[in-house]
Amino acid sequence: LSLVELAEQVGLDCIWLTEHHGQIDSPTPRPELFIANACARTQRIKFGTAALLLGQRAPLDIAEIVAMLSVLAPQRIKIGLAKGGPFLAHQRIWAASAERGERLLAALPMLHAWLNGQSVALIADEPPVALVPYLPALANTPLYVATRDPTTISQAAKLGMGLMAAQFWPLAGIRASVAQYTHEAGRPPLLMVGRGIYIDDDESRARERAFAHIRQVRARKHQAKRGAPPKAGSAS
Repeated sequence: LSLVELAEQVGLDCIWLTEHHGQIDSPTPRPELFIANACARTQRIKFGTAALLLGQRAPLDIAEIVAMLSVLAPQRIKIGLAKGGPFLAHQRIWAASAERGERLLAALPMLHAWLNGQSVALIADEPPVALVPYLPALANTPLYVATRDPTTISQAAKLGMGLMAAQFWPLAGIRASVAQYTHEAGRPPLLMVGRGIYIDDDESRARERAFAHIRQVRARKHQAKRGAPPKAGSAS
């Protein structure tokens, strides 16, 4: 939080926070709680989620989070959405990665409807549920979807949501996603691309620290996905 206050003082524009569970590299399982606190301590700086895991959480829960943050800090909230990573813990706590992808795809139009003041029927034979609170501030909240899935990209293009790209996604894949979106929407997407940076007075030392961090993160992700550390020399 002290870094957030400093970031605003030096003129940074936006701070993005991840939703990760059980990962030592990213200890923010509920970024919306941090953002609410940080907004109360600052006046101007924006906050984004990179990303709320819509594939693992109920669509109405996410809609209410977006609504509350947008009402508490108008024009200062950006919302990124994702299905959640293919980690063993995620699959045991929530569902398999493919199922969470299907949930994300089904939830996007529901979220879009709620945030545009429309009621949504959760079950076909029950009355539709309206989102409360609803204010015009919600219409100005940018929404991004972190995905490389062509069907989900099509849904984002149809709903006018932007795209997100994670830190280690290759540039060729990002360009392909942007090209598909642009072709289907008739315009390029709002785009948030995550990239890491290490700064040091010594360039070689900064590079050494950056590569060491990448190897460490990839080794941990490999273990989280497969339940065993990678073989020596494989985390390149």
